[in-house]
Amino acid sequence: VIYTILELFGKNEVIVEVHSYWKLFFAEVLNPFYVFQIFSICLWFFDDYEYYAVCVLISSAFSIGTSLYQLKTQSRSLKETVDTYNNDIYTVLRRDEGSVNVKAQYLVPGDVIVIPPGGCNIACDALLLSGNCIVDESLLTGESEPITKSPPSSIEEFCYSSSSHKHHTLYCGTRILQSRFYAGAQVLALVVRTGSSTAKGNLIRSIMFPKDMDFEFYLDSIKFVLIMFLVATIGMLYCAYLYVIRDASIQYIIIRSLDIYTVVVPPALPAAMTIGIVHSMKRLKRLKIYCTCQTRINVAGKIKLVCFDKTGTLTEDGLHFFGLLPYDGLESVTNIYNNLVKDLSQIDIRSPIIATIASCHSLTHINGSLAGDPLDLSMFNATNWELEEPGADNSRFDNLLPSTVRPSKKLYSGESPIEIGIVHQFPFNSKTQSMCVIGQVFGTRGYTAYCKGAPEKIIQNCLKETVPTNIFSVLEEFGSSGYRVLALAYKNLPKKVNWKSLYHLKLEDVQCNLIFLGFLVMQNKLKPQSSKTIKELRTANIKCVMVTGDNLYTGLSVARECSMIPSNINIAVLTATPSTELNKAEIKLEPTLGHNLDMQDEKVYYAIDGRSWSVLESDFPNSLPYVASKGLVFGRMLPEQKMKLVECFQNMGYVTAMCGDGANDAGALKVAHVGISLSQAEASIAAPFTSQITNVSCVTKKGIMLGNFQFLYFDFILTTSLAIVMGDIEPTDKVHPHRPLSKILTPKNLIPLFLQLLVCALIQIGSLYYLELQDWQTWVLK
Repeated sequence: VIYTILELFGKNEVIVEVHSYWKLFFAEVLNPFYVFQIFSICLWFFDDYEYYAVCVLISSAFSIGTSLYQLKTQSRSLKETVDTYNNDIYTVLRRDEGSVNVKAQYLVPGDVIVIPPGGCNIACDALLLSGNCIVDESLLTGESEPITKSPPSSIEEFCYSSSSHKHHTLYCGTRILQSRFYAGAQVLALVVRTGSSTAKGNLIRSIMFPKDMDFEFYLDSIKFVLIMFLVATIGMLYCAYLYVIRDASIQYIIIRSLDIYTVVVPPALPAAMTIGIVHSMKRLKRLKIYCTCQTRINVAGKIKLVCFDKTGTLTEDGLHFFGLLPYDGLESVTNIYNNLVKDLSQIDIRSPIIATIASCHSLTHINGSLAGDPLDLSMFNATNWELEEPGADNSRFDNLLPSTVRPSKKLYSGESPIEIGIVHQFPFNSKTQSMCVIGQVFGTRGYTAYCKGAPEKIIQNCLKETVPTNIFSVLEEFGSSGYRVLALAYKNLPKKVNWKSLYHLKLEDVQCNLIFLGFLVMQNKLKPQSSKTIKELRTANIKCVMVTGDNLYTGLSVARECSMIPSNINIAVLTATPSTELNKAEIKLEPTLGHNLDMQDEKVYYAIDGRSWSVLESDFPNSLPYVASKGLVFGRMLPEQKMKLVECFQNMGYVTAMCGDGANDAGALKVAHVGISLSQAEASIAAPFTSQITNVSCVTKKGIMLGNFQFLYFDFILTTSLAIVMGDIEPTDKVHPHRPLSKILTPKNLIPLFLQLLVCALIQIGSLYYLELQDWQTWVLK
């Protein structure tokens, strides 16, 4: 059976062929520009213009050599990345064979692999069946912090989807730092995808076959060359006619006529383009910016719009604990800052709100240090509690206890008044915008669910009688001041829930009928460079928008702070409500400054959240381009919504850049024309005049025309050297508002060209006419 499956799916490998230099050479030389250049060089040799032909040949050889070295180096590096895990050995549980050791290449979908306690590399996409894993996904997402993966609640009624269940999926190309197992169960994972179908395979495929972001420009360049060939053909036919009526030889007519074509494409063009990209990549590398797709470098000069993530991009990675607002502090909006608890030691350590802050996280110890999401770290450190995790001894499955949190000794004397075991975890989900853990206070029999997340999501899952009536006014006040707010809630689970049934609970069954506890307020400081960069981009007429998963009002505050929203622009919050059986879908605009605005005013722009964006997609699809063009802040956006927004901008004609820090921005970074991931993860004759004429007559003949070395000086030393060194010119310190044209066949390009041709033609015709008027002028044919 295994061999049948292996024959069906193929080996678990991504094939990256490293071509020989000869194969790369012929593929490069067959480029239309180089084919034309070979034709030109051959023509120059027949025309006794060997020196220039040799110089062009040398420059072309250098250009091709540089390009081949870059391609070879990238292919080798890519192959090394792909082949890293091919020789790893995995323990596989198979129905007929039991426990067997299998090489990574021979894993097939349906295999159940054992994850060792010390971690391992993952060579396939696998669904976690039991236990928890701490995973480093920096290669795929750029996210530098490790994340926790857990198994789905119910395997029996489970329909797997890679997009919906990414928190349960171990992706190929990632590394498991640690695995955790409880109650005698090993950490097991089911292989769901292998080879090129895996997440790593898709990444490698996108690098090997990148999307052509400059296809229209390439078509325009081909059209332009064809037009120039047409113009050259007219000139060639005219010259051939003149030489025929002057009885020139056939060889001379062919060489002189075809020579006109050599001015259509500058000989230095391929070399200049290649060397320019090489210099650009070197400069980027010096700035610690690494490029995996050379074609994007040219596209980057045409950027018209930049989408920024907020947290970790415009603002600092770390969140600072600002205060806790318990339920009883929500009575008055005017006193919320006075009611904030800055020191959590003032609150009873047995209270549910402290238990929620101390236990609802995905932190873990790695190499002796506490690691995890920066928000979780800041939140947990504010409690002055401790996290104790079980050891990882293969021989003692049954003796392992769940992770435990308890107050540090400086908060009490004697025995610890409370200890909470974290027995099950529902990791943060971008769709539910929340996370939940199930804990048990030692010494009690029942279990408690502790939840935190976006206030809008948590509040709708709470009992109405536990939620203050003015809660959204409080939330708007914090958001407009730039603070990040998390809602906290809990509930005691029914007594019938026991250890075994815990792992079959669904999130929607746990995260309902919650008791609202209060708000955790975090401060997210703006990075010092953000305002300067945004101002520079806006000065260059590059539109900047914020696309964040955070609260809309928090995003608005940060956007104003970093000058993304100028002082002379008014913002209205766009709210779209979906259609129901009784009411149609509708769109409302609410000013954010507390007074009425003229919504038809061009200086009124929009802020919109992910929920309203979904309504627009389903009920008002025709309005999406207009809303996107007027939108400056997009809050509570899911990862797939960020990606669709970037695609919407692209469909509107914007050359779009996306700047984020990985993870939730990965999809948008991939589809953008230029994706910039802020991550620590890293993703080559001078010579004298000569003449065959042995008398002094050559002086007069050579004196009234350019010699070969004079042509060489003009054609190569002046023109080609200038084109080649252009790529080495450093960029300006500031971004200029005028971008390179995305099309060649535009009036701005064609009018100067034809004016130059007209001026040249008039000057040459005038010179010839003046020359014929001179008594000493005689025509000389070679």
